Amino acid sequence: MALAVVVLPDPPIPQIPIKETLLA
Repeated sequence: MALAVVVLPDPPIPQIPIKETLLA
């Protein structure tokens, strides 16, 4: 989760798919 926040701190929408990718 932290990685997604650091990679995309501005756009919160792409942040969701990234977190799902990390979980998957």
